[in-house]
Amino acid sequence: MASPGFSTYVALQKKEYSFLPGPYMAFDDVECVDTNSAKFVNPLKYYSPFTYEHCFMECVRIKAFDECGCVGPSDPQDLPRCSLVKQDSCYTTFVREMSKNGTFVKECGCVGECTLIRYTAQVSSSSFPANI
Repeated sequence: MASPGFSTYVALQKKEYSFLPGPYMAFDDVECVDTNSAKFVNPLKYYSPFTYEHCFMECVRIKAFDECGCVGPSDPQDLPRCSLVKQDSCYTTFVREMSKNGTFVKECGCVGECTLIRYTAQVSSSSFPANI
């Protein structure tokens, strides 16, 4: 959204990172997942496309269901939804704690994709016409 009376410019930049698939190590001591391969099958049950973030989200939510017996309101699972009380007392707290737990992150076993695309945006604006 741009305000009236201003000249606004937006710059978008695309950065693409490509790593070699196995047997090469892409992330220190872990192989990446070649999601562009014809043989690739998404191992995730609830999220598509496969990304590291989707893998971790699915892992956390499955563990949260095991702990609390319900899922959050925006989780893509056909499981019982948490009541507001249970969401506040169990689900949200569990998800927050597990997301910070380094041991749990490793237990999930999620790895990154061999091709990553990231976008950055910069916005600048000034009044128009300027009173200089």
